[in-house]
Amino acid sequence: MFLTFREIKILKSLLTSEFVEIEDIMRYCKISLRTAQDELKILKSAIVDWKLPIKIVNQRGKGYTIDYNSQDIPKIKEIKRYCQEYLNQNINHIFQYHSRVPAICRNLFLNNNIYLKIESLAQLLHVSESTIAKDMPYVRKFLAMYELKIQSTPYNGMRIVGTIIAQRSCMVDLFTVYRSSIVPLVENENLQQYRFSNTKIEEIYNRAKKVVLKHHLLISDDGFIRLVKYLLIISYTPELSNFLTKDLCNLQEYKASESLLKLIDSHQSDQEIVALTLFILSNSETQRFSKDRSVWQQLVPEVDKQIHQLIVKMYQAYDLDLSQNDHFKELIYNFSIKYGLKRKYGLYAIEKLYNHKQIVRKLPSSSALASYIIFYLFEWRESDFFDQIYFDFVISVYIFTCHLENEYYPTNILLVNENGKPANDSLIKKLNINHYQIALDQRYLYELSEVDFDKYDYMLISEGIDLDLRNVSIPLIPFNFFLSNDFTINLWENIFAAKRKIGAVSNYLTNTLIVNLNGGETESLEQIYEYVYHQTNYSRKMNFKKFKRMMEVLIYNAIDNSAGTLKYLNVFTNQLLSNMSILFKFEQEFTINGRTVSGIHIIFLNSSKGLLEIKNGDSELRRHFDN
Repeated sequence: MFLTFREIKILKSLLTSEFVEIEDIMRYCKISLRTAQDELKILKSAIVDWKLPIKIVNQRGKGYTIDYNSQDIPKIKEIKRYCQEYLNQNINHIFQYHSRVPAICRNLFLNNNIYLKIESLAQLLHVSESTIAKDMPYVRKFLAMYELKIQSTPYNGMRIVGTIIAQRSCMVDLFTVYRSSIVPLVENENLQQYRFSNTKIEEIYNRAKKVVLKHHLLISDDGFIRLVKYLLIISYTPELSNFLTKDLCNLQEYKASESLLKLIDSHQSDQEIVALTLFILSNSETQRFSKDRSVWQQLVPEVDKQIHQLIVKMYQAYDLDLSQNDHFKELIYNFSIKYGLKRKYGLYAIEKLYNHKQIVRKLPSSSALASYIIFYLFEWRESDFFDQIYFDFVISVYIFTCHLENEYYPTNILLVNENGKPANDSLIKKLNINHYQIALDQRYLYELSEVDFDKYDYMLISEGIDLDLRNVSIPLIPFNFFLSNDFTINLWENIFAAKRKIGAVSNYLTNTLIVNLNGGETESLEQIYEYVYHQTNYSRKMNFKKFKRMMEVLIYNAIDNSAGTLKYLNVFTNQLLSNMSILFKFEQEFTINGRTVSGIHIIFLNSSKGLLEIKNGDSELRRHFDN
């Protein structure tokens, strides 16, 4: 018995929580009481079948919990790792409601030298022809993300058409490898369909690792796993012909590709070496493209012109000067080269770590800037915002802006510590006085009667001091001896953030306009697009159709409030609007990207303030909406 996505999700919840109530399962999985009870029965049965050393127990008044013996803790940890690894594969989230789609795609790829009929697919997957027919729209939609199509011929059947490189990219995404050593709880169909053994995978993994290390390739962890999968599936595809003939032999990636293709003893033509070189580059860290610029100018010569146009357009539309910082300009250049290579040669990567995706959804301002750059830089496709490179770019933007330093207006603080002035050292260290422009005046209690409180903004005082301070005219901030992390976080949120010279993004939320929408999901979203585009003073330099598509992407990737059903996103403006914050409330709740949503909260960013507005937007909004 194999488990479904939802059952793995429930099992992981049980393994990571002391108790889980049935209502939690219903809410977590968006299912009814009856369905939740049925899923628990299936889980209990599977645990028995797999002889796992755990037992699901229902404790009255507390909920469900996992019971196990202490000697089985290592095994329990392994089961938990397996569940986490399974749920961290984004491809499993994509197909959680259409689990046959990957198997259909793989069968079509593996038989792509012939036409396959629906009845043949039905026999292979042990389902009815009508079931396969219902799955085909989802198959076509998924393949379209790689610019692949289904070609159907009467009486013959169907097959996948498109570039060989794009087909390989899709096959790599559909090839899921789990590192956990336990018996799989879900059916790993790709191993059966590709006819790979774990031993073969491990062999290629270890041999490829030696080559990568020998040539000092700057390839990411995810990229290395994709490389291993590419080497495994390449033999199932035709050899390349009429592919790129550029001279890349001076690149380390080219030399590594020669060695890597010898490992599999097939597809060793010059064109295959070039193709693998490009595949490695598309999975390398972005900073790799800081070197060998003459090569990139041969491969994607249009990038320099595109970046120049981007800088001009962003400044004209939003007063945002992307050329002001040479390091950020280089970041855009490196991203553009990698993006151009991937798009030009069909090197897509829709599969990514789900945790990676969740991190990006907590970065509304960096996501907005990355989206604007892509909109103005390329002839983009909707699937670009599902590709790994988009998520990598958002995180790169965030990391860059994190290193930018805010400037602060002075804050005058009066400090009274019941343990004496020497005890202030640890507090002063945590306050980061020089960074936040704090003027600190340390006093004893007996001195307060002589103090002019009007000279100070705040008073920090030991929480244990028993003194009538009602006559103190400035805000009091009590602290304890051990100075918890919450104390310093609260200081930053309530005092220092508001002292930023460029202004705090959280201030935009003090005057939020609420707009109630009518109609269904489509009508409500259309009202949002129209309102933002036409009824505000929003400075724009794109037509409504393009603006609408941009908003669709921003909404899809918007941050979710952990405590509610609202989505939050940033939109750029180059001026101070009467309402920098607009909350659109739906008449009824909808599901957007798997989340129930009751409204969309748009916070405008004043892009004329520069990249610091992006930094502050991410940090302040994430803290605000997580509370």
